[in-house]
Amino acid sequence: MNWYSVYHKLKRYLCDIAINSRIFLFLSVFSFTLFIFLSISIILQSKVSRAPIASMHSLTSNASPSILYNLFSMEVPNLNRDEKKEVLSPKRIYKSLVQRAPISNQDVSEKPNNAPDVQSDNSKLLVGENTSDIDYPSDINDVPVDALKTKPSTPLETEKSNDQLKEQTEPPSKEAMTSKSKAVLIYHTHNRESWLPELKGVKNPDFALDQNKNITLVGERIKQKLEKRGVATLHSDKDYPSSVKDFKYPSSYKYSKKTVQEAFSSHPNINYLFDIHRDSQKRSKTTKRINGKDYAQIYFVIGEKNPNWEKNLEFTKKIHDQLNAKYPGISKGIYQKNSNGNGEYNQSMNPNSTLIEIGGVENTLAESYRTADLLAEVVSNIYFDAVEGNAIVAKK
Repeated sequence: MNWYSVYHKLKRYLCDIAINSRIFLFLSVFSFTLFIFLSISIILQSKVSRAPIASMHSLTSNASPSILYNLFSMEVPNLNRDEKKEVLSPKRIYKSLVQRAPISNQDVSEKPNNAPDVQSDNSKLLVGENTSDIDYPSDINDVPVDALKTKPSTPLETEKSNDQLKEQTEPPSKEAMTSKSKAVLIYHTHNRESWLPELKGVKNPDFALDQNKNITLVGERIKQKLEKRGVATLHSDKDYPSSVKDFKYPSSYKYSKKTVQEAFSSHPNINYLFDIHRDSQKRSKTTKRINGKDYAQIYFVIGEKNPNWEKNLEFTKKIHDQLNAKYPGISKGIYQKNSNGNGEYNQSMNPNSTLIEIGGVENTLAESYRTADLLAEVVSNIYFDAVEGNAIVAKK
């Protein structure tokens, strides 16, 4: 009788081992298959689409091991056995496998090019009105390869765009023209940023890039306005995609840093740095109507990784405050960002340095010019206030 009982216990024990082995094998294959599927999906996504894999994200971030276990138990009845008396129960084995499976509960995809950089860049509103997440400036870390290969607009079209405003920039003052010692540097890390309304046949915001008709025109406008007011200004309109060997868009700030270093070498008295961009948000988020005319709104960006960012903030706040005091709402605020691939924006090179987003991808060149004029007015006032302050200190 005892041998019979031992036989049945051993048989049951061996059956349990067989069942648990099959379960373990099934879950191992399932986990491996899911991992391969996710890997292939991520690769395809990076080549075909910039949108997140919503279904996989939802599955891995929201579904607990218990929920997935209950789903599988409907197909594998043996999983519902009582586990209280069993050390290696099917449920415990399953939970252990799921928790150790190589699946991240974070969104593994990159954001769309025209979506705000709120989570990935940890944007913080330092100065300005409280805005919603979608109002945050969008920092683009990469662009489609084909976007840099599109046929550029002709110089003739560019000249036509320059004439969109009836008010033409007057020649710079003689003082500014003859000055070899520049005080201001205007440059463009993403020099090909353009606007959909200015590019014929371009509808995709990711492709709003142009070798001729781009944000450098706005930088030139600011330079001309500053020099008209007597502020000696240097403007770099360098086209990095065509001038840098093996150009890579994510390395843009490395290329523009060299531009700043070269400017310092030839003009050691430069004390104001402005990196001018255009944002990627829609027109409704980047436009302000003032006295019956539309203006491209301004965002300021401060790099969080710069150890002395408070000094850059103090300088930028002067511009923001004076702009909104004269033209309420033209500046949407000052944001601090820690972008993927960059969080310093070359601002550690000078405390009087800031990144300025003028308008968005759906604004026009004319609207951007209007804002450039206002910006030049305020910057020149700040410059001469500093000059007068230094003169008073020198006399004392």
